[in-house]
Amino acid sequence: MPNVPTLAEAGMEGFDAGIWIGLAGLRRERHLRLSEKLSGAANDALKADEVRTALKRQGTRSGGGTPKEFADFIRADIEKWAAVLASPGSAK
Repeated sequence: MPNVPTLAEAGMEGFDAGIWIGLAGLRRERHLRLSEKLSGAANDALKADEVRTALKRQGTRSGGGTPKEFADFIRADIEKWAAVLASPGSAK
C-alpha cells in the first residue's frame, strides 16, 4: 500500500499499536506447577535458534518471561488503551 502514510507521517508520532501473543489464563495459585512448566517450556523454545530465526523472518520480536511479568504486561497494556479511549477526541 504505497500511497498509505505511516502513522508518523499522519501526525501520530510515538504511536505503538503492536500485537502480542502469550500464554495466559491459568490461575497461578491453583495451577502453579503447570503454569511454571508451561512458562519454562515456552521460554526454552524462544531460545532455540530455529524458533528465533523463524520469528525474526516474520518480523516478530520474542520476549518470554515469567507468568507474573506477562500479567503485569497485560495490565499495563489495558491501562494504556483505557487512557487512549478516555482521551478527548477518541472515537468511543
